[in-house]
Amino acid sequence: MINSVNKYGVQITEEQIRERSKKLGESLAKKSISRASGKDDILIIQMINTLDLLKKTINLFSTRIREWYGLHFPELTDKIIEDHVLFSKLISIIGNRENFTKENLQEKFSFKDYTLNEIITQSQNSMGAEIDLDNIQKYADLILSIELYRTRLENDLDELMNGATPNLTTLVGALIGAKLVASAGSIKKLAMLPASTIQLLGAERALFRSLKSSAKSPKHGIIFQWHGIRSAKPWHRGKISRLLSGKISLAAKLDYFSDKLLGDQLLNEVNQKIEEIKRKFPNPPKKSQKKSQNLSKKKRSKKR
Repeated sequence: MINSVNKYGVQITEEQIRERSKKLGESLAKKSISRASGKDDILIIQMINTLDLLKKTINLFSTRIREWYGLHFPELTDKIIEDHVLFSKLISIIGNRENFTKENLQEKFSFKDYTLNEIITQSQNSMGAEIDLDNIQKYADLILSIELYRTRLENDLDELMNGATPNLTTLVGALIGAKLVASAGSIKKLAMLPASTIQLLGAERALFRSLKSSAKSPKHGIIFQWHGIRSAKPWHRGKISRLLSGKISLAAKLDYFSDKLLGDQLLNEVNQKIEEIKRKFPNPPKKSQKKSQNLSKKKRSKKR
């Protein structure tokens, strides 16, 4: 190879050729890694994993601040305010229980009359101790800043999902769609999965547990978070899960292999089918005679 290059008047050694080919290979590898890292599904996976971590962090921090602030105003932490973010806002803005007046609460918050009166009454009759609230209020500010960042990141994820997977996002929403993409590994892998596998994404542990023991196999995984399944009757959920997972499979294929926007049509079809399921199966199924006989036999054997 060197002789063929040298005959054209180019003077180069074999060692120089190896060095230049190595640099060329490294630059090509860097470019390919850069392109792969910038793919939408990689960004989606990172963002949804970060959102899950932020939610866990807020819950963990909120549990701690309730215990800490409870030394000063235990009645507020025990009964009245259940929302973590609202609780942190009250501590950050108002702080001392003596400042929980009607004027302060109406000016900065929109509570119902019953809740408003309950907070004021409990603050006046509180059995909490007088402590320095400066560090607690700073801790509340930290929780609020994490919640603000979580909201912004969730909005960015919505935009990214609407651009990368418009059909899937229309069908199940950005958060559930992103979790499905993350569980599958990529948009392409999700599009390649059969509906039966999509149905159980996120329920792998329960599935393996059912295979090892006599426990019931799960009917749904991540898709249980979809409002149409979560709010359905227990005996409808399995049928709706199978229906939805089939439409998710179709939506993912449309997003990856084509530019067609059929998300609204798919969602309407799902809603129509759900209404049919509700009409056909208004009551829970009766247990079969064999199952009841087996249960009675087990009870008799236990008594013996």
